[in-house]
Amino acid sequence: MVPSAASVRMNTAANYIRSGHYREALNVLDGIKERSALWYFYSASANSGVGNNVTALEHAREAVRLEPDNSQYQMLLQRLENGGTWYE
Repeated sequence: MVPSAASVRMNTAANYIRSGHYREALNVLDGIKERSALWYFYSASANSGVGNNVTALEHAREAVRLEPDNSQYQMLLQRLENGGTWYE
């Protein structure tokens, strides 16, 4: 099965985030129309990386709202709510 364009873009965004290229990740995410919990998680991570803390917190909350049982999303939200950054 061939991956969808959106899943390829999500993987690209994840790779940018892992390598610390947050603006590039945000550019990739902006091109994805389907906003899943994973999209919000990546967006929160990338926004946190560039210092957009309000947007990061909003998107982390949305990721947790969409997938309340995802511990990775919950951990990011807790770090952002406590004023920390997820990559420390």
